[in-house]
Amino acid sequence: YDPNFPLPPRPLTTVDMCYPAAPVALGDSLGDTPSPLSPVPEPPPALLGDYPSNKPPSEYIDKVITLYPYQAAQDDELSFDCDQEIYVLRYDDNNWCEGQFMGRVGMFPGNYVQSMSTDGGSQTQPS
Repeated sequence: YDPNFPLPPRPLTTVDMCYPAAPVALGDSLGDTPSPLSPVPEPPPALLGDYPSNKPPSEYIDKVITLYPYQAAQDDELSFDCDQEIYVLRYDDNNWCEGQFMGRVGMFPGNYVQSMSTDGGSQTQPS
């Protein structure tokens, strides 16, 4: 050991990463430190019409649940995630459906959904 030769810095530990070596002042750039008892502001109330709802249309053929996520490839298609409910307005001959989802009407692949009106319907993995 040579006292004139500096030792390499020690590796950081979890404690070093979680707790700073010096006290850190909380607050904004103006130096205001919030009180620990300051009330948390309430979020603004949601206005009606801000968020689309999945209210059923006046007339629909079937209600289906999505089995897989689907990202629309065309403007007239619906995008959805798994376990979403879609109201079917009509069935197409090419295994496509027209439906309403979250206030929007569009086409979606019929093999991505299962009817909620029947138990244990066939489930086809999308290709």
